[in-house]
Amino acid sequence: MTNIDTQRLPIGVFDSGVGGLSVLKVLQEQFPNENFIYIGDNANNPVGNRPTEEITEIACRIAETLHQVPVKLMVIACNTFTVVALDEVRSRVNVPVIGVSQGVKTAIRESNSNTIGIMATVATVNSHIHKYVAKDGQEGGKRRCHGADADDLIVKVPEGTVIKDFESGKVIADMSGDNKREVILKGGKGGLGNMHFATSTMQVPKYAQPGQPGQELWVTLELKVIADVGLVGFPNVGKSTLLSVVSNARPEIANYHFTTLNPHLGVVDLGDGAGFVMADIPGLIEGASEGVGLGHSFLRHIERTKVLVHVVDGASVEGRDPLEDILTINKELEAYNPDLLKRPQVIAANKMDACYSEDDSNDVIARLKAEFEPKGIKVFPISAVSRQGVKELLWHVNDLLKTVDSAPVVFEKEFEIEYQGDRSLPYTVTRADDGAYVVEGPRIEKMLGYTNLDSEKGFDFFQKFLKNTGILDDLEKAGINEGDTVRMYGLEFDYYK
Repeated sequence: MTNIDTQRLPIGVFDSGVGGLSVLKVLQEQFPNENFIYIGDNANNPVGNRPTEEITEIACRIAETLHQVPVKLMVIACNTFTVVALDEVRSRVNVPVIGVSQGVKTAIRESNSNTIGIMATVATVNSHIHKYVAKDGQEGGKRRCHGADADDLIVKVPEGTVIKDFESGKVIADMSGDNKREVILKGGKGGLGNMHFATSTMQVPKYAQPGQPGQELWVTLELKVIADVGLVGFPNVGKSTLLSVVSNARPEIANYHFTTLNPHLGVVDLGDGAGFVMADIPGLIEGASEGVGLGHSFLRHIERTKVLVHVVDGASVEGRDPLEDILTINKELEAYNPDLLKRPQVIAANKMDACYSEDDSNDVIARLKAEFEPKGIKVFPISAVSRQGVKELLWHVNDLLKTVDSAPVVFEKEFEIEYQGDRSLPYTVTRADDGAYVVEGPRIEKMLGYTNLDSEKGFDFFQKFLKNTGILDDLEKAGINEGDTVRMYGLEFDYYK
């Protein structure tokens, strides 16, 4: 293949879903003269909770498909594919392959704080490629100098971010409402200076307490937008158009599915102090509650909304039944969080100006009203483009908001982080083959690390530690007798009461 032929080839971009379209958009803006081929693998989405071998095989299969096109360059627009499969993909194709997470270093370099936020899947988090690490406390110094505590590590997050324990998924903190600052983990504590350990026989101890390490915890940061009203519905039904004509929001609008990849917020001003915040939630599809089509990423943004507006294609431009669309979306909402269906709903039958005839329009509205208005769900025929019926819809939504609790939706804390220091660390008491009693575990290691047994005070502390922690009781339960050997890592001594 000649160099000229290579230059004319397109650039291949792929992702585990449609999120990579945002990367594609930037690439198109930066390289307007290039051609691109995009593959979004919705069939296997989500991939983040799959075994690494399976993730790697999926990524390689997509890459090999692009390689056959052919393409001159590949961009993996997916953190999960990048951190798990980048090296293997590169080994299977003979064109350059760029991973999206390679931009992390650039983002950090360009930030003022050297700190950035990253939304990640289970596989990406487990790769440990992105983590925040605070420093340990400093060791104690001479002349009673207390070691400095570790500096605070402050991670700034958008309002509405929910912090969850990674393993259990339980809420640690909700950064919304009045909660502007939350201490998630305690940092390293500085060690005591040498003179703290002075005794009558050792006036100038050569020992100082080492600094203590900070706590560790893997957490998930989940942004749930704060809005009064959420626009829900299938892709390309006109949600973004409706938001753009009723508020100051300017979402991207185009005639293809998943134009909107992130929620957009807009303030609806009805005058005389009336109004509310409305969110355009990216299009939901069947299976969204199971993660299909980035369903989890979209659905979580509905959880804070107080009123749901179903936007449907009343003209059936794409051949779908608007009634079935609403039933499908409600099914997904219920599967994700049953409480969502307890919130007031409104139906906005959009694109009524595109109906073939007035009879068709009347028939659609009659079917929707017959199905939903007996359930207390009002139906409004509208056209976001011509603004027909939009004002009536908005005032009804405003009235519904008056019937619900005005307090912001805040997720209650479910996970308490223990701040017990060494007391919470485990240890074990076992019998070795040579008859010695072996005491091991993180608690023992940490104690020996900051205890000077050569000093009178340190030895006294050691004896109290054995008694107060219950180690002596555990040794006696294990059958220890006077004169038996006790072994704690490098320390060995005989047991006497």
